[in-house]
Amino acid sequence: PGRSENGSRRYHSCTTDELAPSLLSEDGPGLAAALQLFDLAQLRQVFADASDRLVNCAEPPAGAHARLQQIGSRLALLERQAALN
Repeated sequence: PGRSENGSRRYHSCTTDELAPSLLSEDGPGLAAALQLFDLAQLRQVFADASDRLVNCAEPPAGAHARLQQIGSRLALLERQAALN
């Protein structure tokens, strides 16, 4: 998501192919908010897709590896919560 001319956030729908790159390009707080929308199975797929994207990307966006770690941390939290239930 980008910003409109007045500085407010613009949101748009993403296809599956665009989701991982969009999340890897997001800032930390924006990514944290977005990750709240995914259940465990979805987040596993997002993490796998994002990992594949970074492996196959010659020049990842600045901060992309940190965003992948952030996705991984959220995934680990959901997996711990699932194990307790």
